[in-house]
Amino acid sequence: MLFPLFIEKRLNQRKYFEKIAVGKYLLSPEGKSVVVGAIMKRLNETAAWRGKQYTFKQIIDNQIRALARYFVEKEDKYNPFRAEKLFSIS
Repeated sequence: MLFPLFIEKRLNQRKYFEKIAVGKYLLSPEGKSVVVGAIMKRLNETAAWRGKQYTFKQIIDNQIRALARYFVEKEDKYNPFRAEKLFSIS
């Protein structure tokens, strides 16, 4: 989510950073807004999973619940969400 902000030059302006020391910067309020907006946009995008369309927020919520069920031994196996099904990751 963050690399495209830099690659597309949407987060490289001085107004998005505050210098706190030599060579050290923090995101400014405007920069934080850009980052949070990009994250929220991505979390609201949908992906096909288990034969249906789900937002990434829904998939993450499902994975947290499935992992919790596995840890408390209500499930014998945990089946993780596999990102390579969505992206060409080799």
